[in-house]
Amino acid sequence: MKKAKLIAAAALSISMAMLAGCGDKKIDGSSDANFQKSAKAIYESLPDDKKGRFGMALVQGQAVGIHAKNQSFAQALDGKTADEVIEFVNKGIEEKTTLRW
Repeated sequence: MKKAKLIAAAALSISMAMLAGCGDKKIDGSSDANFQKSAKAIYESLPDDKKGRFGMALVQGQAVGIHAKNQSFAQALDGKTADEVIEFVNKGIEEKTTLRW
């Protein structure tokens, strides 16, 4: 069941990333619909070399469960640019995968 939810979240994120766009555009995390619309706008405005990194950040961030305390993934990204999303997700993945003894 958990694996199915992860796959569904990844598929949704990939779809969303393909529909997405950036520049100085920012994520609107106030609702799922606004999140998807703003992610699409950011994705579409990005140069080709950055589209893949932004799309993967969205997919990986949702799949790994990157978020701020008491916030959804969309809420945690609210107000962030493409570069800030990539940095936020990379930092979150690093924190989740660092071994702590």
